[in-house]
Amino acid sequence: RPYTPPEAVARLESRGFRRYNRWVKLWRDLEPPPPSRTDLRIEAAGPGRAEDIARIFASGFGWPERVVPWVAASVGRPPWRHYVALDGGRVVAAAALFLTVAGASMGPAATLPEARRRGAQQAFLERRLRDAAAHGCGCLSVETAEPLPDRPVASLRNLLRQGFQIAYARTNWILETTAASGDGDRPGP
Repeated sequence: RPYTPPEAVARLESRGFRRYNRWVKLWRDLEPPPPSRTDLRIEAAGPGRAEDIARIFASGFGWPERVVPWVAASVGRPPWRHYVALDGGRVVAAAALFLTVAGASMGPAATLPEARRRGAQQAFLERRLRDAAAHGCGCLSVETAEPLPDRPVASLRNLLRQGFQIAYARTNWILETTAASGDGDRPGP
């Protein structure tokens, strides 16, 4: 379990940060999972799907609109690979993979509410495992939120079921912003 010295906690809190949540870091070897089943079409995606991908991530994670251009800018740019799940011609889910010579890490993945429980995430996992193995990586890592009593996290349960092992959990901090700063995009004092 990672340790945060009390003086670091005090310093963060004195500067307006607060504990937000904890993320669990997991890893897995690249043995293929059982074949996925989905009625959606899974494809690698390039810059032409950048805004669709960014909007699905923003929707799925509750990110503000201002991050959409930033996320979209990563689509088609190494070392990122992006994937979409299509229902007909409509993008209903998206996933990312960060792939380097040193290793692979699954980035965000999200599904629109109306397309959930159709196998997109399992199909994305299978595809990213195959792509990481083909790239010569030895294992794949991923992060997801730690469940809380009032907020279950399906992704952690699903990752454990697919052979991922927990490496550690860490606290995330968020900077509280104030209207007094004069700029909603910049942190307060």
